[in-house]
Amino acid sequence: MVVVLVTGATGPALIAVDFYGGSVFQVGAVFQTVALVGFAAAYGDMYRRSDRSRVGGRTVLVAVLFGVLAALLGISFAALPEAVPGSAFEAHYRLAVGGFLGLTIVGVTYFFYPPGIASRRYVDDRTAGAAVVALGTGLLLEAVALLAAAPTVVVGRVLSVIGAVLYATVLGTIFSERGFS
Repeated sequence: MVVVLVTGATGPALIAVDFYGGSVFQVGAVFQTVALVGFAAAYGDMYRRSDRSRVGGRTVLVAVLFGVLAALLGISFAALPEAVPGSAFEAHYRLAVGGFLGLTIVGVTYFFYPPGIASRRYVDDRTAGAAVVALGTGLLLEAVALLAAAPTVVVGRVLSVIGAVLYATVLGTIFSERGFS
């Protein structure tokens, strides 16, 4: 775990120091990849050992998989910069910010505000899971479409918006029912 923490702390700094692709950038990209893949392995092991399967835990598991995808795409920027299409940068951004960071926030939120405490009909763990599936599928479709220069980017974005609306519905219901607002 120390390796994950050290590489996760130094990787972004090295990337920022040499953002235009020199050798320091390449080392930073390797460090960042080690950190994200290591974190995914550690979380996956923790999830496997958990005695209860919750929607928040499954969501963070999906998020770390997006982190691995973002890392693999990101390492290609350092290894083969001339072979990377311009749309790959936007796909990387979507996978990292929307997938890894965004879905981690959604998963952690579901831990603190479990959807199962809602008493309103149709707002439960299944609704929360549908939000995650829509968000994740939308982001994945969008990233693939960007990489393939396919016109299906809109489908991914629409699915992501549907997922965001479902997520907001779950949280809004919990907050209004429990007086958290």
